[in-house]
Amino acid sequence: MALTFATLPPLKHIPKLVVFDLDFTLWPLWIDVHSKGGPYTYSKPNNAAIDRKGYHVQPFADVPKVFAYIRDTLGCQIAIASRTSAPDRARAVLSLLELEDGTKMIDHVVHPQMYPGSKMTHLRRLATLTGIPNHEMLFFDDETRNKEVEQLGVTFILVDDEEGVTEEALCKGLLTFERWRKELNLKPDDPDTHGKRPQRHSKGKSR
Repeated sequence: MALTFATLPPLKHIPKLVVFDLDFTLWPLWIDVHSKGGPYTYSKPNNAAIDRKGYHVQPFADVPKVFAYIRDTLGCQIAIASRTSAPDRARAVLSLLELEDGTKMIDHVVHPQMYPGSKMTHLRRLATLTGIPNHEMLFFDDETRNKEVEQLGVTFILVDDEEGVTEEALCKGLLTFERWRKELNLKPDDPDTHGKRPQRHSKGKSR
């Protein structure tokens, strides 16, 4: 039976920062390839940002409620770590896409990191900007190569690039975070692990 927010067991350890990749994680496309840029307009019935050529950029189905759950129930911060070469397009789209309460996705994101390069750089930078150590971060991405951030102590979850971040994926990620925190016996104010996390394999598809 699929995990849902309603069936998720009580958690003793909750990440302080949940980080998401963009392309094929929050939406089913490469923003720097498929979208041709702004000006973007918003279609409320479809929760879509429409680019200047009429191309629709929509989040994966569960993304709005995933953001809302993190904000309202978990009470932790949300960040973006993307190697897109079109950060202006990504920011414009995030500024239009909505949660169910009508708030914009961008309003719930702190310190978006959107630039080419290793995700190690993105996650280190987020630790510096937020003051949150890497071992307090849960990161969702669709590419296996980005598993390297585990060297920083980040909990990495590989998502299916055909589904993106789902309710079940978030639940499984939270349980994985809790399990590894218990195994490492870390308290919230402990220093970063700097690669001391036991090695493991994340299942999923690689692009």
